Amino acid sequence: MCRLALMLPVIGLAVVLGSPLYISTKWVGHADLRVRFAVVDAATGEPIPGAMVHIRAERGGLCADCEAREFTLTTDRNGHAEELVTQCLTFGSRSHWENTWFIHLPSWRFQITADGFESLPATTLSESEYMQLAERGYPTAQLTVPVKLRRIEE
Repeated sequence: MCRLALMLPVIGLAVVLGSPLYISTKWVGHADLRVRFAVVDAATGEPIPGAMVHIRAERGGLCADCEAREFTLTTDRNGHAEELVTQCLTFGSRSHWENTWFIHLPSWRFQITADGFESLPATTLSESEYMQLAERGYPTAQLTVPVKLRRIEE
């Protein structure tokens, strides 16, 4: 019994000192997101300037701009076309053992076309492969959507 009485303060101290290691904070916020399409030639890896990124934004979603609209972006000489989406919902968890971060992507359906190249079928930005590509950033998070187009065979 005396041995147990002597051990209780040691056990209590271990619990008090060790407990911060197991506390996890869950959080919710928002961030701006720069969505960049990087369009390249599938065979050469060279950028495709002048490619058209046709986007149909669905109504709803968890970003500030949640109205339905259609718009087109054109790639620059580096094959990049980008759009800033504001106040997308973010959430995560932080503890000694983990530091997670997730962002809701805009509800976009997009298709990319370029002269002399085959068009890819329309796809949605909410595919899991794109969610995994989003990167934290301050003040703006980044998402680069890689696109490889094949030349039309003549």
